[in-house]
Amino acid sequence: MDVDPSLISMLEAGKRKPSREFLERFAAELGVPFHLLILLASESSNTKTNNPKAIQRLALELAGLLFKKDDDGTGTVYDKTPEHCA
Repeated sequence: MDVDPSLISMLEAGKRKPSREFLERFAAELGVPFHLLILLASESSNTKTNNPKAIQRLALELAGLLFKKDDDGTGTVYDKTPEHCA
């Protein structure tokens, strides 16, 4: 992914917010579903729930299901939506 280093610097410093398009490209580059990336990156102060730790646990459980290590140590990414969810 070709990104200007100054953009990364501004994002890290909180001087700029990433666009949805940037986040979607970033998620695709990482091989992570967009919504999971957002869930994993959310801060407890930004969630509208009484139990932000439950949200974080859910995100980690989802990541564990999507990125399963095989017996040989290689990873498998489950990127197909089950038919009953489509």
